Formats: sequence, C-alpha cells, structure tokens
Amino acid sequence: MDTDCQGFVGSTPPASVSPGSTVTPTSVYHGNQTEYTVTILQVAGNWSLIVDPSGENETVGYLPGSLFTGLASNATVVGWGGNAQSSSGAGPPMGSGHGPDEGDGVAAYVASIAVYDSKGNATAPAAGNVTSLTDAGDCYGASDYEVGKDDGGFFYYGGPQGCNH
Repeated sequence: MDTDCQGFVGSTPPASVSPGSTVTPTSVYHGNQTEYTVTILQVAGNWSLIVDPSGENETVGYLPGSLFTGLASNATVVGWGGNAQSSSGAGPPMGSGHGPDEGDGVAAYVASIAVYDSKGNATAPAAGNVTSLTDAGDCYGASDYEVGKDDGGFFYYGGPQGCNH
C-alpha cells in the first residue's frame, strides 16, 4: 500500500506496524527465519491492508474503493516484490542483502503467494501466469516463480548494497 497516495486511511487505534516502518524480529543468516503474512483484501468495498506481526491479523488501514474506477470488485493484475532506493548514490541492500540464487536461509523470499476469487478462496497463481521483472538486474535479482507443494507460490529476491545503477 502506498501511503503517499491521497486517501489512505490508517486504522484506529493504529496497528503495531505501518507501511514504511521497520518490522522486528528479522530473519537470521543461516538461522531462524521470520515470516510475516501480508494480505490485501477487498472488505466492504475498500482495499484493506492486513498483517500478522504477532500471529494475529491486524488491519493497518485501507484505500477507499471510491478512489478506483477499475477496481470496483477485483484486480486484473497483482504483484509481489521488493524495492530498494537511496538518495545518496550507492544503492542499499534489497531483502537480506544476498542474491536470490543463495536460496533458503540466506536470500529474502515471498512465499504462500495466493490470489482470492470472488468467493474468498485463495489459490496460488499457475507458474505460467507469473512474470519476473527486475529493473536493475545488474544490482538486484529475482528467481523464477515456482509453485511448491506446501506453501503455494514463492520466489527469492534481493541483492547487496553498493550498486550505482
């Protein structure tokens, strides 16, 4: 969710996390991996951002449905990924700071990827329906999207700091 978009309504009382904030704990290199579930659902005509930082779903806020002409009932395109930017020149690390080829216990990942149908059923998109995009491939990367047996769709992403793209 882009809180720079006019119209974002934060929850009252505020959730324990907010867009743009740092979440803790984080994963440990070759150690305990920490996962957070992030869900965007249409609730009462609005697009709600829901997270589970403590194992219990919290609504962070929503974008009113009235802001969107083409999203009255559903989205036709969705995306997952990472973003890294710096105003000082050299790029910061993305994800864990390690590339997607380093895999489990090292690279950052997005897992349990699903889309919801009109009845609220979650399904992992078919691998053939997902495209990997990287706009700074010399700095950061993303693995191919795969559909796993236990965790739905997933991919690894990230890269080190210091890129001057």
